[in-house]
Amino acid sequence: MNKKHSIIVLAIFLIVPLIVSQGCAQNSTATALDQDLRLIEFETTTEITLINETVPYIINPGQTIKDIEATIQFKFERPWYFPKFLLGTKIGKWIIFRDGNYGMSVNISLSVAEKPEWCDVELPKQVTIEDIGTDFAKNNIKFNITVNETALAFQEGDIKIQATFTPEDVWGLKSSEGSDNFTVKSNLVGGIEARFYPTKNITEVRFKGGQTKTLPLYIENGYNAKTIIQIQPTSNIKNNSIWNVTIEQESIELEAGKNITVNVNVTPKKSDSYKKSESGYSGDIIKLTPKLSEDQNIVLDEITVDTPKLIVEDDGDFGEILTMVLYAAIIIVIIAFVIWIILRKMNR
Repeated sequence: MNKKHSIIVLAIFLIVPLIVSQGCAQNSTATALDQDLRLIEFETTTEITLINETVPYIINPGQTIKDIEATIQFKFERPWYFPKFLLGTKIGKWIIFRDGNYGMSVNISLSVAEKPEWCDVELPKQVTIEDIGTDFAKNNIKFNITVNETALAFQEGDIKIQATFTPEDVWGLKSSEGSDNFTVKSNLVGGIEARFYPTKNITEVRFKGGQTKTLPLYIENGYNAKTIIQIQPTSNIKNNSIWNVTIEQESIELEAGKNITVNVNVTPKKSDSYKKSESGYSGDIIKLTPKLSEDQNIVLDEITVDTPKLIVEDDGDFGEILTMVLYAAIIIVIIAFVIWIILRKMNR
């Protein structure tokens, strides 16, 4: 179609609504006329696309990934009867925007259409795209993703961000929207906490030879996942010739953030098999090996637990004390006998 024919067709579309509008009631408003003039409508396309998308985004609970970039694009389609040469002119702007002086720009609303409950998305509410036309014009944005501190490990979900163009009522542009999806995954964090208690202000635990004492072992699952924990004596205590350690529960399973107390029984051998000076033990006696309940092939960081110093008051202690008491008694008897003799001589 040549330029002359285009102008004729366009004039028909512009004049017919004007003629029709004159037959309307006297109280018809300018807005109604403008609405009639929307017989010329322009299809639009709105797109949003992530730049350098990482699949999936793996984020630690409590962590924020900042400045993720996305591109928003916008264009409109020119109807076949709308002359190309009118694009960007005052007449063309008036037909599209009802304002011949309007700049060729649109505002695109941004929103989060879908996301997992355990994460948050900080997204600009709006972006402006300049110099729009029949080819894509674009603008870039940055946004942030935060995984909640309470998120469990290895949760995975999709985030859908949406760009929506909503024209003014009198514009000739039609509304449109576009979206992009990407995946986010919560990472495994934390560790196992374990200690004997009460250990505050306690530097040693004393035993009689052959006596068994129960030491309560507090264990807390600080991982953000259900965990199986194997509990064993360490090689150091197993190789010790004096001390014997047994555990009432050698395997436990704890939900994230939960704790339990396990009894550890400690027994020294009879004291006639070693010297008292060799009985003390300081160091680790328990080894904890955690594994994920959902995938036990994933072995987590192993830890060991120390005790206060273990000391045996062997049977020799009583013999030594008894000997000292006998010696003291003999000395007292001798002193008393000497004093009695002296006093007897003085009385003569």
